[in-house]
Amino acid sequence: MYLLPGGPRRAAMGRAPSGAGRIYWAKPIRPRFRSRATKQSRDKARAGRPAGPRGRAPERLRLDDQLELRPAGLADPMGSVLDLHCHLLAAVDDGPADPASGLALVTELRRQGVESAVTTPHLLSPRFAADGLEAMIADAWLRLQEQAATVGLRVFLGSENHCSGQLDPEAFAQAARPLGDGPCVLVELPDDHLPGRAWASCFAVVRRGRRPVLAHPERCRGLRGDDDGLAAFITSGGLLQITAGHVAGMHGWAMRWRSRRLLARFPHACVLASDAHDLCARRPAWDKLPAKFHRWICPDLTSLTTWRGGDDALVP
Repeated sequence: MYLLPGGPRRAAMGRAPSGAGRIYWAKPIRPRFRSRATKQSRDKARAGRPAGPRGRAPERLRLDDQLELRPAGLADPMGSVLDLHCHLLAAVDDGPADPASGLALVTELRRQGVESAVTTPHLLSPRFAADGLEAMIADAWLRLQEQAATVGLRVFLGSENHCSGQLDPEAFAQAARPLGDGPCVLVELPDDHLPGRAWASCFAVVRRGRRPVLAHPERCRGLRGDDDGLAAFITSGGLLQITAGHVAGMHGWAMRWRSRRLLARFPHACVLASDAHDLCARRPAWDKLPAKFHRWICPDLTSLTTWRGGDDALVP
């Protein structure tokens, strides 16, 4: 640091002003080039790495390039599409507000190529707890079946089971509703934290002979640095449901990067779903999904039981 007399403008420029004046501190100008020792240490570090096409060390592949280099998987997955997570029941939770909106959402799903869909109303969630919830779901389910039959969409009843950590793990596993008649159970975690009993509840589902499917894990902040917990969950047989709209970039670059990172990190345990609520901000995005991500689309509910993600077509 230098002591420079004069005005603040000349002091900020690192020059000594003429004439008497006040005293100011000014930082010295950094050298434009690095020192010889810095250059030598950098060259020494590069010497141990394999050279690239121009003699320089190769750069790391971008996340999109890593996904592109993986096997192609299913030959034509868009021929049969299962949307295992969507909210189609009208006036039950945060899905369609009325039956007309529900019919419009069902029609849009069918237009985008979806043949089967599992409607997953929120269950065990303090936010959507209400008296007579089961009766509301039953009435909306009958109406949905009539609407889906008019457009040729096969629908199944499931639930998005919210795991807040307040229930005992065994009680949560007993109360959780599966997807259709299969063994898979959709589990939702809070967006802002990871509950203390989250993994214990998922493992309790496994002990009951069911397969937990973690809903949109890219949204949960508590999972962003917990790759070990995700790896243990996947080893026990769990799946990660990634939202197609996040992969397509419809909800910002941060969600786009986190969802694609999970696909690259755990390709054998991921499956795509729309998590569609309406035709506005949370609309289905199957028509916006790039073709290289089609191999993570499950064709039907039966295949979800033994699903192996992007490597499913390579399993004998």
